[in-house]
Amino acid sequence: MRFCMSTPVAALSRKALLWCLFICCCNNVLLAQPSAVDSLQRLVSHAKDDTNKVKLLISLARAYRGGDSQKSIENATLAVELSKQLNSLRWIARSEQRLGSTYRLMRDFGNAILHLREAERSFRAHGDVIHAAEMSIDIGICYGGLGQTELALDTIAHSTMLYTQLLSSTDSAIVDQAKRGVLQSYYFSFASLYQANQLRRALEWLTRMETSALTFHRIGDFSNIYNSFGATYTEIGEYEKAIQYYAKAMKLAEENNNWDDQQRLLDNISKIHFRQGDYNRAQELLQKAMTILLTHLPERLDYLALLYTSIADVHVKLARYKDALEYYLKALRLFDQIGNVGRMANIKRAIGSFYHLQSDFAQAANHLQQARALYEQIHNSAGVSDVLFELGKISADQGLTEEALAYHRQSLEIRRESGEKFSITLSMYEIGNVFLATAAGGTLAHISLPQLDSAAVYFTLAKGMSRKLCDKSTEAKCFYGLGRVEELRSNWHQARVYYGEAMYLSDSLGTKRELYESYSALATVSAKLGRHDEAYRYHQLYSAFKDSVFNETSSKQLKETQVKYDTEKKDLEIRSLNQGNEIAALKAKQQQSALEQAELQSARKETDIKLLNQAKELQQQQLLNANRALTERELEAKARSAELEAARKDQLLQEHNLQEQKLIMYGSIAFAVLTIALGVVLLNRFQLRKELDKRTAILEERRRISSDMHDDLGSSLSTIALLSQVMKQHSSTEDRTEAEKISNAAQQSLEKMSEIVWWLNPRNDKLENLVAYIRKYAMEYFENSPVQCGVTMSGSIPDVEITGEQRRNVFLTVKESLHNIIKHSGAGSADLVFEFRDHTLQLSIHDNGKGMDSAAQNTFGNGIVNMQRRMKEAGGEVAIENKNGTTVRLMLPLA
Repeated sequence: MRFCMSTPVAALSRKALLWCLFICCCNNVLLAQPSAVDSLQRLVSHAKDDTNKVKLLISLARAYRGGDSQKSIENATLAVELSKQLNSLRWIARSEQRLGSTYRLMRDFGNAILHLREAERSFRAHGDVIHAAEMSIDIGICYGGLGQTELALDTIAHSTMLYTQLLSSTDSAIVDQAKRGVLQSYYFSFASLYQANQLRRALEWLTRMETSALTFHRIGDFSNIYNSFGATYTEIGEYEKAIQYYAKAMKLAEENNNWDDQQRLLDNISKIHFRQGDYNRAQELLQKAMTILLTHLPERLDYLALLYTSIADVHVKLARYKDALEYYLKALRLFDQIGNVGRMANIKRAIGSFYHLQSDFAQAANHLQQARALYEQIHNSAGVSDVLFELGKISADQGLTEEALAYHRQSLEIRRESGEKFSITLSMYEIGNVFLATAAGGTLAHISLPQLDSAAVYFTLAKGMSRKLCDKSTEAKCFYGLGRVEELRSNWHQARVYYGEAMYLSDSLGTKRELYESYSALATVSAKLGRHDEAYRYHQLYSAFKDSVFNETSSKQLKETQVKYDTEKKDLEIRSLNQGNEIAALKAKQQQSALEQAELQSARKETDIKLLNQAKELQQQQLLNANRALTERELEAKARSAELEAARKDQLLQEHNLQEQKLIMYGSIAFAVLTIALGVVLLNRFQLRKELDKRTAILEERRRISSDMHDDLGSSLSTIALLSQVMKQHSSTEDRTEAEKISNAAQQSLEKMSEIVWWLNPRNDKLENLVAYIRKYAMEYFENSPVQCGVTMSGSIPDVEITGEQRRNVFLTVKESLHNIIKHSGAGSADLVFEFRDHTLQLSIHDNGKGMDSAAQNTFGNGIVNMQRRMKEAGGEVAIENKNGTTVRLMLPLA
């Protein structure tokens, strides 16, 4: 039987909640859009200045940290190396900070501390006290992640001292930053204790934070403070107080129309009802939170996906497995859409746990392996270790001992590398459970003692670590496991001691389910020891807790337990009645002895209570002494700050003078840069204007020339043609022939002049004018020839401008092609087809003549070369095909 105390999943959910509180406090956004990453990569590749390249590498590392952690590390490392080459303390500090932050997000706290320490030293050397204090907080968070709570508190206290010294600054901006820093240091002290499950001590830091926020008049921080109070009281199990604080936070959120906080608070309150078993109420609150998201925050797909996950958890508890799976998949699709691989892995792991609950081990293992692949993709070793942990539990439930141990040992190895002691403790406990289940798998006569010994070793190691970490929940589980080991060894007295320790710890934590399991075990062991009154009392406590807390447990199990207990009691009574008077007397003595032992036990309990009260008083006294010592340190810090005030004022004066000199220098540089920039802009505008005027003059000159040619030269040519016609009518035969030549020459010159006028006139710089002119020319050209001409338009003509040079080259190419048809093809028909597609003019000229063989192409090579040259100058191309005649294809891209 496995002890149903706070499971590893519950412990992990506590860490998940803690990281959510961290993120809410810091307002960090971990999602990076691929387009932003691509843009930054391009900027880095084109950066010429090393300082600018360092900035871009840091930004790129920040963009990657929510997705590909390995690439984030690579870019941050490059930034560190380049900063050291520049010998810039500021950018060394910034780069080391980014590298340390990425390791912290990966939960590689050892490497994170190394780089954050370097960042702190560089910030100090650079004189940046604010950022040095921030690094102390981050280092403290890492120590908390390693389970070194007291070291975390001491490190964060150092940042508190630095911020406190800055409160006396004359610079209001620095004072404001210092106030915010003091509150942050208090908050992360609370968070470290919260993570270590030292919840009462954590509440003291929250109270201190609340008092300081009131003193500093930082009303905006109360929402986070109340939310943290609510989360802590939820973990303690004081749900009424938790709801009271959540209500205060909700009131602030409603007054400020803060929809973000409102939906998050509804989610937190729903978790309380979830813990209390009121799943319908939890679902109502989650639906209300979803309405707020869809109405006021539709862009927050990450929040919506998290809500889907919470709703799925509720459906699991209500046995609505189909609905649960549907919401898990909705959340998975959203996280896939926003590119959050880490969240996708979490959902896959949740679906695996979902199938595990239904004993569908194949599906559970399949989804967990998918989650493992996603975690490995983003180099999240902690996620991989958690998946291996779950796979180990699944294998254990299937009785696959070797496979379960292999998974748990892989998980333990990863956790040891990261140094996360809470997770290490859970892995060791679970390995002990596997050995215990293996040992208990046979009959009582065939229990495997080596397996029991291994289980005892791991339970003992886990118990020692959990005690150092002040993790009473895991310590209680270990005591329970040791009790099971001794019970299987039939060492009832030692089993009773271990079960008693588990009961005591569970009672101090107020965890009812764990207490209920302890009562059940103590009832069984007490019955084995013949302590029937004690067994009956524990059984009553067990039944009461089981009825009040676990009403969802089937009545069949209760009846079986009761029948088993009654049967054992009746068997004992029958054996007792069958004994002789000597046995009866012995029993009377035993009862007397039991009564005396009960009295001794009562006296011992009274002594224990007194000792506990004394310990509590001592703890309170120690707390008062600690507060007094802290107050004294704060007074000493203020005294030191007063002594340093005069020196600081001199330093500030020097810095002020230096700042003025820098401002003058920077102002002069800025003025010079602006003057140069303005000159460049004006020069560019002048050149553009000059180019525009030149282009306008050219167009105007073209229009004038075309007009003059049309009016003057055209008129003269028309007169010559007319006079030659008159001359033909009144001349002799010989003179008439000469007049005919003059008339034809004048007519040809008139046509060529018309073409030149059409080309020069800028009013014809339209595609439709080119098409119309070609169509008109073709029809007239073939009018008195044996060739039948057809012109076809495919689609409407786009309203596009083309240059006069393009029009001229295209027309001359068409003219050459039509000339070849008349002169060489022997064709009876010619077809011109205009097509406009994909921003391209396509003109096909096809005749049904004899075509051109290779010899003919050589003969007309100059004409073809001219056609290709003209189309190339126009920006297009020409192709000639010999198939059923000749086809000339002209293609001209349009702007």
